[in-house]
Amino acid sequence: MLTRPALARESGAPNTMDVERFLRDGYLVTPVPATQAVLDDVRSTYESLIATAEALGSSGLVKTRKSNRVEASGRGWSWGCDHIHSPELRRQALLEIANMDPIPGLVTSILGPRIRFCGAHGHWSASTYDYYLHWHRDTRRERWGQGNPDTRAHVQVCVALVDEAVVWVVPGSHVRDLMLQEERFITTHPHAPHPEQVIVSVPAGHALLLNTYTLHRAQCERNCTRRSLHFGFGRVGADAEPGRAIKVWPWLTEPAFLAEQTPFLRNAILEQVDEAGGTRMDVR
Repeated sequence: MLTRPALARESGAPNTMDVERFLRDGYLVTPVPATQAVLDDVRSTYESLIATAEALGSSGLVKTRKSNRVEASGRGWSWGCDHIHSPELRRQALLEIANMDPIPGLVTSILGPRIRFCGAHGHWSASTYDYYLHWHRDTRRERWGQGNPDTRAHVQVCVALVDEAVVWVVPGSHVRDLMLQEERFITTHPHAPHPEQVIVSVPAGHALLLNTYTLHRAQCERNCTRRSLHFGFGRVGADAEPGRAIKVWPWLTEPAFLAEQTPFLRNAILEQVDEAGGTRMDVR
């Protein structure tokens, strides 16, 4: 078994080698150049998001993620939340991270000029228990055995605000079906090391790009700190992730919200609205 850290490249500018590496391996680590002051500000904003998410999540007002072993109360019981761009959770400073180079250039180099914004989530470390997420693809469970030959359909961008080595991936697994013994393994040993795994080292101020079909899991003990922002993008016209509908909410088309976004993110949001059959609103 080979377990090793995956190294980030040195330059932040998109290049052909980055794209080729992502298409081949199903993941990529890249710097997101930001000053220490910007990172400190974003981390501070993120802490307020976590406090709000746990307070609203314990009342069922937002979708907050937790272990089935704990109660949704107090502090430290959750490890993430969905839809950080919703009105209840929105902090514009967190959305701005998706606009920082080289993210827009890499995403469009991989997916093409027309992309849709699938969503934004927060992942962090629980402080009351050790977090173990099983091996999976980000598709419905019944489809985990199937790979996807369309390597330019979906990209997840996970920006680390503190150093982390939380995500384990199996390089190249996104383009192939799982072997029979592999399917048995992830069912009977969902948290065990995979013979071909890589534990991805993502320093603060770097992003992990992940293909939706890449076989992966995550692990973060309670004495470690994780602060990660997750953004999803898809190619316009590509099939949706199997078992997942293309979603849109009324607040996505609010003029005030759209007016705050850069052209990159605004256009991606509006493409998502179109794909879902929603209605665009005029934004000047």
